[in-house]
Amino acid sequence: GIDVEKFFNWQEVKNDTSRIADLVRFEEYASQKYSSYFKPMHEFAKDTNLPPQALETFLYRCTSQKEFTQLIFEKSELNSFGKAQLKVFFEVLRLSKPKVIVVANAFASRVIREEFQETLTFDDELGFHWLTLDTHRSPIFFSSMLTGQRALDLGSYERLRWHVRKASQATR
Repeated sequence: GIDVEKFFNWQEVKNDTSRIADLVRFEEYASQKYSSYFKPMHEFAKDTNLPPQALETFLYRCTSQKEFTQLIFEKSELNSFGKAQLKVFFEVLRLSKPKVIVVANAFASRVIREEFQETLTFDDELGFHWLTLDTHRSPIFFSSMLTGQRALDLGSYERLRWHVRKASQATR
């Protein structure tokens, strides 16, 4: 069996960069094995004519959002761990230069809007936010989950798909 703690230990990967390929393969396997989790994102991408790519805002796996919130906040402000997590997230965004970003989690949407308000501008004409990282701008949509108990209703989901398609055309 795999020692999960050791497998996902960043220090181990940092010391042996050949393990990065293993991590990529593991994520691809997880995407296929747990397709019910990733399926809504893949369907959304297909419906909007965009390539699917899931990027976690926080690189920490936890089944309880309440428990996770306690790890990243102190007195209702992000602690150093939470800020470091967001720094990694935004560095990946900066390097990948996404065509469109959909934040499909109400909690993550709130955190991103609060922590990076200086890089966000709302476009009154197009009806969405722009996220500017260096010189690259990406449309960014703040939403709740695409499926599940606290998911968007059907009408909101359809409008989001329509709006993301329009935004991707605006960035060509």
